[in-house]
Amino acid sequence: MKRSPRVKLTEAIGADLSPDITIDGQKDTPLPQTLTLSIDSLIDRAMANRPDLQAQAAEIRAADNAIRQAKAAYRPQIALKGSGAQTIVWPTADFGELGPASEPTWSVTLGIEWQLWDGGARKNQLAIAQSKRREAQDEMTELRDQATREVWTAYIAFRTAVRKEQAAEALLDSASTSYSASLEAYQYGVKNLVDVLTAEKQLAQARLSGVSARSQLFLEAVNLEFATGNLLRSQPPATTPQSVEDHILGSFFPAWMICLTAGVVLAFVVRFILLRYRLETEVGPLAFFYPCVVILSTCLLWLIFFR
Repeated sequence: MKRSPRVKLTEAIGADLSPDITIDGQKDTPLPQTLTLSIDSLIDRAMANRPDLQAQAAEIRAADNAIRQAKAAYRPQIALKGSGAQTIVWPTADFGELGPASEPTWSVTLGIEWQLWDGGARKNQLAIAQSKRREAQDEMTELRDQATREVWTAYIAFRTAVRKEQAAEALLDSASTSYSASLEAYQYGVKNLVDVLTAEKQLAQARLSGVSARSQLFLEAVNLEFATGNLLRSQPPATTPQSVEDHILGSFFPAWMICLTAGVVLAFVVRFILLRYRLETEVGPLAFFYPCVVILSTCLLWLIFFR
C-alpha cells in the first residue's frame, strides 16, 4: 500500500500522525533572488563551517599528537617519585618496656631513564603514526575537494533555479494574457470553445510550472546553505530575498530602461554645466557628443549597479 506524503512527513520529523498538522505553504514568503557572497566566499565559508571538515581536522590534530608522542619515546625521561607513610608496630620494646611504636617513613627518588634499544618498536610506532597522519591529510584533501564541488553544484543550481522561476513567471503572464484574449474572442464569436479550453489548459500548466519553480528555488537556497555548513550557524544567509520594490522594477522596468533614463538625466546635467560655464562650444559636434554621454552613462550605471 502506498503511503501518503503526510504520513511520510510525520515519520520523518518523529511526530504523531494527526489530522491537525498544518503545513505552511509560505505563499507570502519573498523569494531568494540574489547571492550576498561570491563563489570564493562561499567556498571559504564551507571550509570553515562544515562539520565533516572540522571532524577531519580533529583527526589530523590527534595524529599529530600521536607523532609527537612517538618521537618523545626516543628522548630520555627524568622521573621524580616520592612516597610517605606512617609505620605502626605492636608490640615493641622501648627501654625494656613493651608498647606500640609509630614512626613516619618517607622516600624520594630521582631517576633518569633512556631506552637505547627496543628491537625497532619505537621506529615502527613512529612510522604507524606518520602513516595515519598522511591518511588523515589525504582524507582532508578529498573532503575539501568534495566540499568545493558541492558548493559549486549548489551555486549553479541556485542560479539556474532563479532563471527558471523568472521564466515560469513570464510564462504565466503570457498564458494569462492568452487566456484572457481567447475568452474575449470567444465572447465576440471569433474563436470557438476548443480554443478557450486549450488556452485554459496552457494557463493551468503555466501555474503548475510556476509553483514547481518557486518550490525548487526555495530548495536550492536551502541546499546552498547546507553545502556551506551554515544551516546550524548564526551567520547571515548566503541568499537574500528580493524586495517588493525591486520585484516591481524587475517586472515592469528592466534594468536597461532604468540605466537609460538615468543616462538621459545625466546628459541634461552635463549640458546644464557646459552652458553655465559657456563651454558647450568647446566640445565636438553636439549631435554626436550628447548621445555618447547618454550611452556611456547608461553602460557605467549598468556595470556598477546591475552587473
